[in-house]
Amino acid sequence: MFYNSTKMIFNILSEYQPLKEVIIGSTVNFTEGEKINKAMKTYYGTEFSPKKTEIIKEYLFLEKILTTHKVKVYKPQPSKQIPQQLAPRDIGFVIKDTFIMSNMKWQSRKKEISSIRPMLKQYKGKVIKTPSNVYLEGGNIVIDKKLIFIGIGLRTSKNAISFLQEKFKFFQVIPIFLNNKEEIIHLDAVFNIISSNSAIIYPQGLKNIPKQIKSYKLIRVSKEEKNNGACNVLSINPKDLIIRNKLPSLKNTLTKMGFNCYETIWNETKKTGTVGPRCATLPLARQN
Repeated sequence: MFYNSTKMIFNILSEYQPLKEVIIGSTVNFTEGEKINKAMKTYYGTEFSPKKTEIIKEYLFLEKILTTHKVKVYKPQPSKQIPQQLAPRDIGFVIKDTFIMSNMKWQSRKKEISSIRPMLKQYKGKVIKTPSNVYLEGGNIVIDKKLIFIGIGLRTSKNAISFLQEKFKFFQVIPIFLNNKEEIIHLDAVFNIISSNSAIIYPQGLKNIPKQIKSYKLIRVSKEEKNNGACNVLSINPKDLIIRNKLPSLKNTLTKMGFNCYETIWNETKKTGTVGPRCATLPLARQN
């Protein structure tokens, strides 16, 4: 539960400013539901199905990293009607002082937003819904100050560009078309900004690389690293990052660049298609 006597304020203007308040996924009622991504199709219903007991441990470990860094952690209300509540990143996102409720592509995920509605009422700021004729998921949004990068592909439709342009007139909305041949579902699986001048990228996952991306120091990762969630990093602040385990080369590169990397165990959760710690979290407020 997440009730507070004083209203908090939505505030997200980047992917890397100090994280203050975040929703992480709920493991309470996890069951194998509709197979809507490659990982689910590979593992669900097999002898290698994800173990709930291990997923619980992995999320508790992620939560511990966050709370150790003084981040307030909230969780969705568990619901037996929602088989998977592990990836709140997709169900909504904050830009400045506005929370945008996503319009999910798959019917099995549309109910997830109901599990965080009580939380949204505790915040000052606008809450708006994505129109029913627009598909838009939070994993396809990466922001940095006045730039909104939006991934267009399997889960987000092209008309989401004009929707965001209309709602955020003082921002520049930059479309990035994803490589559907590689089944790239969300932008944050192939591109993510981790500081004011650094970003991680899997270039082959993008059909176009806008000039704004080229202004960052780009850390390029291989297809194998991408598949292991190399781009799906969560910035606690400009120097402290949460990354998935089993990414030694990326960790070494980031450490040499001056970042502190906190590895989170993700051996079972990855089988659900929840790519990494970014997918598992929905930031509500960062410090300017």
